[in-house]
Amino acid sequence: NVLLPSMIQANQPQKISFLTTLYVTAMGISTAIASYLSVPITQASSWKGLILVLSFLCLVTLLVWLPNHRHNHHLENQKEKQVKENILKSKDVWAIIIFGGLQSLLFYTSMTWLPTMAVSAGISNSDAALLASIFSLISIPFSMTVPSLTTRLSDGHRRIMLAIISIAGMTGIAMLLYPTNNFLYWLVVHLLIGTACSALFPYLMVCFSLKTSSPEKTAQLSGLAQTGGYILAAFGPALFGYSFELFQSWIPAVLALLAIDIIMTISLFMVDRTDKIL
Repeated sequence: NVLLPSMIQANQPQKISFLTTLYVTAMGISTAIASYLSVPITQASSWKGLILVLSFLCLVTLLVWLPNHRHNHHLENQKEKQVKENILKSKDVWAIIIFGGLQSLLFYTSMTWLPTMAVSAGISNSDAALLASIFSLISIPFSMTVPSLTTRLSDGHRRIMLAIISIAGMTGIAMLLYPTNNFLYWLVVHLLIGTACSALFPYLMVCFSLKTSSPEKTAQLSGLAQTGGYILAAFGPALFGYSFELFQSWIPAVLALLAIDIIMTISLFMVDRTDKIL
């Protein structure tokens, strides 16, 4: 997530949307497969068996990547004098940090607690597991389309797309305030929230390349935004669960999540209106 946007801009700047589509889609498919296979592998062996499988996959990845070392090259040094500045003073940098962080928080909180909320509303465990799988798989079509749409659409049409995605997320979260034991109701909830989470992630990945002027700045912005993002995201699921324990109701946590989604949307449009952040 941090280095690939920079590598794409350094080596294939004309193919940002295509290559981002490839690796984000691969991430989505791999995550879905891993989620499906991790339990059977653990049951058939142990958690150590799962770690061995993952370690083997890392080794295979390294072997596939090694031939690229032949094409290793240093970027040309910039001729102009570099002016050092504190990028944390930039409101645009903070906008993408907040957007990336709250997008991650929304995704991980939803992925963690939506099945539990569905079961507490009367949905069976098997149906909740199916809904969780749908929530994960919905990322694949968006991974394949959003990067290309982000680069090809006009500013106006792109913002309409982002507005539709944002409204979908807000609607899905608002529906959590009125839980029922109807499977179709929860399917719609998962589709709406899943759409917002799944579509905004590849958009964020493309932004790292499009809104920076050099590969070095792409890596810098990507690392900064995602470090701040995952710090925020780490607290989301825990605080959401603590809120239920404290109030014995999902409503306060859902209202907080809705407010977070609104703040995320504001920061999203601040990012989109900026041509270059770094």
